[in-house]
Amino acid sequence: MDKIKNWIRENPRCLILTYGIFYLAGFFALEARTGDFFLIDCPLDDKIPFMEIFVIPYVSWFLLIGIALIGTMIARKNDFLELCLLMFGGTTFCLAVYWFFPNGLNLRPEAVPDNPCGWLVSFLYTMDTATNVCPSIHVSSSVAVGLIAGKSRWFSGWPAARWLLYIWIILICLSTMMIKQHSVVDVASGVLLSLVLFPAVSLRPALYRRANQTIDYK
Repeated sequence: MDKIKNWIRENPRCLILTYGIFYLAGFFALEARTGDFFLIDCPLDDKIPFMEIFVIPYVSWFLLIGIALIGTMIARKNDFLELCLLMFGGTTFCLAVYWFFPNGLNLRPEAVPDNPCGWLVSFLYTMDTATNVCPSIHVSSSVAVGLIAGKSRWFSGWPAARWLLYIWIILICLSTMMIKQHSVVDVASGVLLSLVLFPAVSLRPALYRRANQTIDYK
């Protein structure tokens, strides 16, 4: 315990992760809310088949976020701070939208295949209601990881690893539609959200350096 306390004291940036408490409290409070919801729908949704196998990349999102946050927290301080700003800023925006603009879906199939992937989909359906979907937090946070990875020097020596990460993120985004957890509208808005926030996050290091420059009066 003393080692953990010392590490936290020496790396106070890890305390940013306590945001997760706020996020979970807000998300589950919204999930429990009842009333009228605006139905999200798009003609393209009907053309996308239900494929339970995509539940695998869908649940791998938790692994992606865990690796990204813990990995950058330990090894890449600036990447970690930028990722948290981009990801948590997007998540907070999503929660605000869910609060002021309650929305939901009516895309889930009446029955899912009786196989391991189908069982996992059914379990997800019971754990996560078809509400609070637009923009998609699953998508916005995944895209946030990809954007930070795209500018990080961490991957400078492993371009193949960066592309594998991009493929992983794409599969996660597709999976939200393939298992009918999200509409095309949710996915598009989730991508757009991170793209809009990214320039502001990218400016942070430059502004920080400029603010800390030593003024030479000679």
